[in-house]
Amino acid sequence: MKKLDRRDFLKTSSITGLGVLGANRSWSLTSLEPVHDTLNKDYPYRGWEDVYRREYEHDVVGFSAHCVNCHGNCAFKILARDGIVTREEQLAQYPQIAPDIPDTNPRGCQKGAIHSQAMYEPDRIRYPMKRVGERGEGKWQRISWDQATEEIADKIIDLYQQYGPGCLATHTGTGTVSNGKLAAGLRFASLLGGIQEDSLTDVGDGQAGQYLAFGDNMQNATSDAWFDADYLLLSFLNVSVTRIPDAHYVWEAKYNGARVVATSPDYNPTAIHTDRWLNVKAGADPFLYMAMV
Repeated sequence: MKKLDRRDFLKTSSITGLGVLGANRSWSLTSLEPVHDTLNKDYPYRGWEDVYRREYEHDVVGFSAHCVNCHGNCAFKILARDGIVTREEQLAQYPQIAPDIPDTNPRGCQKGAIHSQAMYEPDRIRYPMKRVGERGEGKWQRISWDQATEEIADKIIDLYQQYGPGCLATHTGTGTVSNGKLAAGLRFASLLGGIQEDSLTDVGDGQAGQYLAFGDNMQNATSDAWFDADYLLLSFLNVSVTRIPDAHYVWEAKYNGARVVATSPDYNPTAIHTDRWLNVKAGADPFLYMAMV
């Protein structure tokens, strides 16, 4: 018997398949008979399926925003059962700002919706932990809040006396959970004469740059102004990733005929959909705009 190799098999299968289709050209999905009965009419009850049915059951409905890690403060509906959050949903109840501009609904993104799961992750740090091994070894010991504050205070005093106030720098983190959270860290550094970092130093120099260039950090319009633009220049701005709730204004403007140009060192998810992408090297954007001026 002749040995059939892979190439001959594929060739024979293709010819056979075409022959079958050619002989039955009238065959189509529309000629299939509808099914009026099911094979599992008497479906047996299985108790374990209740776990999935009850997954999103709730006894409390509340509203919240993920303001700890995001300035967007998008409104979410929170469903909880027995004090445990079971589900988050985007709250599409924002009003229409202007009749000729699309509304903002629904605000929110998957980065926010995942917060309820992050609350219950087993590796979330809920108590003060002190390293007992070498750095990077991963050995930690739980200590009390009193011990943690005392050791931190003692260390600050020792460093302050040895190196002076310039050795102390405070960073209040991102988010807008409360003015007290922000003010407390800044006031602490001010009293000790330490260095106060801008809250956005970990992601860029946006606010500091605004102050230096314009004298105010609130010179920008709101995101819905993108919709009215005829030409949008996205300078190192990846709105599809960093401004998910507002990015639709850019693409709605493009749909209406606006030209969208992106400048960035990476061909990111925003640049992919623009009319033109300028591959500017990281840190070289000032030279681009000086040349334009």
